[in-house]
Amino acid sequence: MKKASYCLCLVLSGWLMSYTGMSQSSTQGISQKRIAIEFNHNVEFLGFVFFLGSLGSQYEQTEDTYFNGIKKKEWHAFNLSLYRKYKSYQANKDLQTVARFIESLGGSSLIRLLIQVPEFPHATLPASMPKEEVLFFSSTNDSLEAYSHAQEFLQAANRFYKEVHFEKYFQENQRLYDHSMEQIRKNMPPEGFIDAMEQFYRRQFDGYQLLPSLTIPAGMGFGLQLTTAGKTTILNAFGSFGPQRFAKDSLPDMGFANPKRLRELSIHEFGHSFVNPIIADLPAELTESTKSLFDTIKTDMEDQAYQNWKTCLDEHFVRAGEVMISHNLGYSQEAEDLLQYYITGRKFIYLPVIIQELKVYNQNPYVTYASTVQKALEKLQKQSNAVSDRADTNGLWNSPEQIQFHTEDIDLFWKVFDKMYPRIQGSILQKEYIEAGSAGLQNFIKNRIESGNKLAKTIRKELDYYQAIRASSLSIASRKEQFYICFHNLKQLYPEAQFPDVYFVIGRKNTGGTTFKGGLLIGAEMFGQPTATFTPRIPIDYLDELISHELIHFQQKYSKNNSLLAQCIREGAADFLGELISGAHGNQEMYHYAEQHKQELWKEFLARKDDNNWQGWLYYSKDTSRPKDLGYWMGYKITQSYYQHATDKSQAIKDILTIQDFTGFLEKSKCAELFVNP
Repeated sequence: MKKASYCLCLVLSGWLMSYTGMSQSSTQGISQKRIAIEFNHNVEFLGFVFFLGSLGSQYEQTEDTYFNGIKKKEWHAFNLSLYRKYKSYQANKDLQTVARFIESLGGSSLIRLLIQVPEFPHATLPASMPKEEVLFFSSTNDSLEAYSHAQEFLQAANRFYKEVHFEKYFQENQRLYDHSMEQIRKNMPPEGFIDAMEQFYRRQFDGYQLLPSLTIPAGMGFGLQLTTAGKTTILNAFGSFGPQRFAKDSLPDMGFANPKRLRELSIHEFGHSFVNPIIADLPAELTESTKSLFDTIKTDMEDQAYQNWKTCLDEHFVRAGEVMISHNLGYSQEAEDLLQYYITGRKFIYLPVIIQELKVYNQNPYVTYASTVQKALEKLQKQSNAVSDRADTNGLWNSPEQIQFHTEDIDLFWKVFDKMYPRIQGSILQKEYIEAGSAGLQNFIKNRIESGNKLAKTIRKELDYYQAIRASSLSIASRKEQFYICFHNLKQLYPEAQFPDVYFVIGRKNTGGTTFKGGLLIGAEMFGQPTATFTPRIPIDYLDELISHELIHFQQKYSKNNSLLAQCIREGAADFLGELISGAHGNQEMYHYAEQHKQELWKEFLARKDDNNWQGWLYYSKDTSRPKDLGYWMGYKITQSYYQHATDKSQAIKDILTIQDFTGFLEKSKCAELFVNP
């Protein structure tokens, strides 16, 4: 904008040029490709009108947390200050007209238009404006209707600009724009990020421009492109990405002092110009056949203003590109953290499939980006077909591709946790976590969580533990591909297998996994990343092994038998077959002890195998002289021996999963040979 206009340039090699007061027009004619940065007069007014007419009343009332425990009111403090100052104009007809157009047409197209017209309050369509630039104003692509609506929009905006005397806004807030530009100047992305982006997408544009804004709502951004005189520039218009301080008697901070976020946001919004045309050219039947996938995440997407499957696909592929480019730039940990945030925090749950294909593309210069996008979508199509059939199967499947790994209860728990912290309250956990949770969480209550009060008591007692496993629990969504591998392995070994959905929940540190009629239940709080100062109940790297163990339990069809022998075989078979499909089991130390004492354990087991008392062999034990759960090892040895002696391995697996006579099975296993003294 000319009243508060600055431009900063960054050549593609990454070296910063001097900070000047050049306007956008003064940068034209320079042949060297660079990044221009400018606050735009019209875009600032657009953001102001959008918040005043659409979001202000909602955010003024909310107590919701937006990000990292920060309230929405804090994130949008500057916009809310403007809303309170100008909210008496909410009934203004011109405001309502402009807000209506913004809500129906979206930001990107309007911003592209506004940077090509004169400044408010004198905005009008230039005679040279191509009809393609305004056609979005008509739902039927009628150029006359589009021009009429565009003029209606601009004229209403011109009038409202005068009515609120918005030129005073720029005068009153000049220092905030000065300081914001200084923040951005100091936190520009590091050298090479444009090169890395062009190399990844294998395409170049003529220019790149950032349009930061103090009035576009915090966290919001728009990617767009503009072609003039045969030259195409892509632009990133964005609001702040941090809490703001703007009191007149203190040094301002408008939330732009985050180089990592500025880099990620630039790659994201610039990425739309690379990605969106590819998505638009996909075969219509392919996007149509995957639309059912949107239903799973519809609420979460709509909360982020992504109203349809096409937009959701654009966002998935743009965000996947962000992750890959960050990896290519050498920010591997940041890339992984970003991926986890997008999957768990923003619900872009199809990213793992897309990332898998992009990794192949990234290493092969002969594979095109367009073909990679289509291949990823074809994989998603298989998931869509599975979702379409789900209603007819009662949640049980013969194919691993059809199941779902539910991590929504983990996200819900941490949302409620942040809302309460540091005062952990049972009543809030009961109402907003337990009662609001998934079908899996409801089935995890009995004998495990029991109640919100008991969960709160456990958390308060072990608060440091829960905080230490937070990152690990949120990483579970990104591990789904490994889980699918285990499920596929079982399908190969046991074609009759049924595959249920898997639910990950946060409980009271008393259950790693169990089953219920509708699926598998995994206590996510049991898993964490061991460090020098923290020891989780179970290392997170054992998660696929525990899931495999529970998956085997789900297959077992045994006669009713409460003996120690039967229960040891139940658990040991799950360890043995779980090891076949995952590569290991999670009881290494106990198994090592058992191998060192196998003769004495065998003798004790034979004497007690028909008892209904499992004390000292399974689950809780007061005996600290030896590891608990030795029954797992004994059942493992019995079923392993049966499998090894069998000629038909496929039949052996079926036998292990369908035992009706446990004593007869023990005899057929020939496991006694394992315990004979050498």
